[in-house]
Amino acid sequence: MLRSYLLDDDDLAGVAETAYRLREAAGTLPGGNTEVEEESELTRILSAFGTDDGLLFDELADRLGWTQDRLKKELDGVKAKQIWRDGSNAGRGYKRADVEASASC
Repeated sequence: MLRSYLLDDDDLAGVAETAYRLREAAGTLPGGNTEVEEESELTRILSAFGTDDGLLFDELADRLGWTQDRLKKELDGVKAKQIWRDGSNAGRGYKRADVEASASC
């Protein structure tokens, strides 16, 4: 807890500046546009596919530098599918087309 009545004007300006920077970094300033953030995350996810049509959970998460939990949270609503390679089932993951479709919603 901070007792502001013990601070002079210069100290208060420093506290306010620090609070502003922390809220800005956390994205909690009033008037923030969360749609832009989501759009940029989807753009980042789509670019991580590169030329691949589908990637396993761990492959896509590794390319983004994320955990699989974060990836699943960011792609909430995108259905996971079986990824086939060379005629055999490689495992479950996401298809580029499904992620692109969710971006247009």
